[in-house]
Amino acid sequence: MSRNFLFNYIIVKIASSLLFFVILCLILSELVGISFEQMRLITADKISIGTSIYIHIFAAPKFLLMTMPYALFMANILTYSKLSKSSEIVALCSFGISIGRILMPCFILSILITAVTFCFQELVVTESNYKTATTLEKAVKIERDTTINDFVYNQFDNISQEKEINLLLYAKSANNRMMKDVTLLSFNHGNLHKIIIAPLASWRSKEKTWQLHQGTEKRIDKFKRIITSNFEVYDLKVRNTLNQLLTHTRDNNELNILELRRRLNIFKETGHEKEIFQLERSIQDRFVTPISCIVFSLIGASIGICLQPKSANNEFGLGLTVILIYYILQFTNATLIGNGSIPVWGVWIPSLFGIVFTFSRLLKFH
Repeated sequence: MSRNFLFNYIIVKIASSLLFFVILCLILSELVGISFEQMRLITADKISIGTSIYIHIFAAPKFLLMTMPYALFMANILTYSKLSKSSEIVALCSFGISIGRILMPCFILSILITAVTFCFQELVVTESNYKTATTLEKAVKIERDTTINDFVYNQFDNISQEKEINLLLYAKSANNRMMKDVTLLSFNHGNLHKIIIAPLASWRSKEKTWQLHQGTEKRIDKFKRIITSNFEVYDLKVRNTLNQLLTHTRDNNELNILELRRRLNIFKETGHEKEIFQLERSIQDRFVTPISCIVFSLIGASIGICLQPKSANNEFGLGLTVILIYYILQFTNATLIGNGSIPVWGVWIPSLFGIVFTFSRLLKFH
């Protein structure tokens, strides 16, 4: 049998099943994901039917991305179980064709879809997430609040070999135009030498500086004496990192990987450990979803393949069990990662489980 004929034959069968399951999963995920909530908003006259349609259109890429691994999973189970029940797998093996070659179309197709999914996620999904959120916010008359409460900014000395703090700023609330109830601690070689307190600070774009108004400055001299003075206006020049922190208006799921990495570098520069952890986790998640297309494809194919056609009856039951275990692992990992019990790479544990399960199934055929 021609290698290309076999490859094309299985690819066509998987692709036809995949199209059906993609449409089915997309419809179900949209119904469960947003339709019920939108019905509540429509009946309460908070959004119109037209707005609801726009939100469905903008949200479709996100749900398509979410459902792709599961659609591949079901498509491969269906394809390979049909081949098994019709004794085609047994016939192919009798011609000396290995299970690895039979699985090759599934593997190649999953790699192709993984690449497309990754590009789709970075170029389309992040922007559609932003449009979905802003469309809903506009419909219910909610302005996206860019104000950060209890804002803390650290600035470190890049000149010294050791990372020494040279400025610590706290504001009760802050955005890219104004900060309220500002407390500023200035350090010199790790020693506190200035404390500034001001009720208000405003950004001057022309001068590219922050101005503190009607505040108090306390200097600590070399004899540890405190010299207090009041000021009308105090010009504060800091690195552009401060403004970059205050101009972020998008959630992590509305940013692509390059934007997430830029934001991560900003937070690393300022030492915001919580935000660094969340961003590192978000970046890892961006790779997990596309790679899961390969994992779920192989799991589905390994479940579907059976050399004893009469016993190939419980594929979907086993598949649902595997998905349930996968979800339990995902939930457990999210909890453990969230409380810091395991590092961010723990997001890969469910995928590793899938790979181990696949190889354990395929070892039976050797």
